Amino acid sequence: MASFRAFWNSPMGPKTTHFWGPVANWGFVAAGLADMKKPPEMISGNMTGAMCIYSALFMRFAWMVQPRNYLLFVCHASNETVQLYQFSRWARAEGWCHRIFPIQATCSLNEKELQEVVSMLVKKFVAAKQDKLQRPLKFAVGFNRRGIEETTSAKENSNDSKAFSLLDRNKCFGVVASAVNHVVEDSVVDLRSPELSVLVELLPLSGVPNGSRIVAVSVLPSNLVSTKPRLCIKALTSNTKEASLAP
Repeated sequence: MASFRAFWNSPMGPKTTHFWGPVANWGFVAAGLADMKKPPEMISGNMTGAMCIYSALFMRFAWMVQPRNYLLFVCHASNETVQLYQFSRWARAEGWCHRIFPIQATCSLNEKELQEVVSMLVKKFVAAKQDKLQRPLKFAVGFNRRGIEETTSAKENSNDSKAFSLLDRNKCFGVVASAVNHVVEDSVVDLRSPELSVLVELLPLSGVPNGSRIVAVSVLPSNLVSTKPRLCIKALTSNTKEASLAP
């Protein structure tokens, strides 16, 4: 009873914020543990990195403050471990996705060239899988700006609306969808279970004339693409792990 009374009245006891603050912060740990079951594509690299720095700073604070707050230290040490693991999952997934992006063709970012390239790749895809495709053909379109900020694109678009109109995501989607429908008239957009996905990626290349934009285009089957939380190429890490565990 005396020990409990001493704890109750201590500077780190339940009567102070030095106790309830660490208790509340265990919510970060619980959330991180729950997120381990989610795919790495859903992890925010910026937020996870911020959480790592946050917990590292509070670990130092908990150790240096007098008297030392061991409950706060253990809480943030646990959160640091969880967040570092989540950050490693995010980094591995990001690295794989950028390395394996299969560039099947490139073209300038203008309506005519983009339609021609998409039509050519879709024709090849349909010809190779003619007997396996269902009707109507379900397809999805993905558009990504690698290393090019939305604000920069919007500024360029406003300066020269004709040259940079396809920097607008919806405009680009419309051009690609039109090209697919031109090749396969019986085709519909389906973002949940597409049979083929057209991925367009804007490349930040140096040495090209001012006002030029180059895009990489790929037409991929459903087994190489993930639709959740957004359309992207599947990471190979999970497949590699499964293969290593296979008998």
